[in-house]
Amino acid sequence: MNKKYWIERVGKYGHTGWSDQVTYMYDQSMRLHLVAKIVKKYFPNGANISLDYGCGSGDFTNLLSTFSKQTIGVDLADEIIISATKKYNEKNISFYGTDKFELKSNKYSIITAITVFQHILEDRKLIELLHNMNVNMEEDGVLIIIDSYGENIESDYMKQREFEEFLNLLEKTNFVLFETYNLYHPQFYPTKLFKKYRNNFLIKIFNRLKLINWIKKISSFLVSYDSPIIVEESITKLLVVKKQIRK
Repeated sequence: MNKKYWIERVGKYGHTGWSDQVTYMYDQSMRLHLVAKIVKKYFPNGANISLDYGCGSGDFTNLLSTFSKQTIGVDLADEIIISATKKYNEKNISFYGTDKFELKSNKYSIITAITVFQHILEDRKLIELLHNMNVNMEEDGVLIIIDSYGENIESDYMKQREFEEFLNLLEKTNFVLFETYNLYHPQFYPTKLFKKYRNNFLIKIFNRLKLINWIKKISSFLVSYDSPIIVEESITKLLVVKKQIRK
């Protein structure tokens, strides 16, 4: 991963997501709502230990903490971890840099990787990470992934693998795909409600005045009437995978 790129991004925007705050607030809310539904489906009575790998601003770490006895957020740079810790300091949340964290220190009920794997450029490192996640997951645990897939588009901070290629990596590391959801994309597959929100005059004024909290409140409200899941084949997908239990 390009550590410098992500440090500069969190310093500039306060998070590692979309540079456009209007898009980021809506997209983050959409994904949080969806992941919450998935977690409730698989763990209606709560989970033991959860891991948010590539936690960024800590929003998904905080979400997991509402379902888990203990939650851990991990990211690659101290600057990102400091930002997440300032935002969320609940008793059952711990944040660590990747250089100070070992996956084998726990067995996890839930692991989330939200737009993380597409930023691991080397297949060898991704396979190693997936293998370690599998080994250190509870037998009935789940790995929830949101990523974009394409035609091997690669830059100095992203590698967008073909979907079938990524599924092969999951199989190699003894994961089984349970569910796949095609997700809306703010640029390529926007929902009708997102387009109305994005073009709203009031939102544009709030954005110009940098009234981020108001944009966040409005987007969170609207998302409750929207859905990120679409029928069309999308480059962005949510995957639910479980470890293959060998008999």
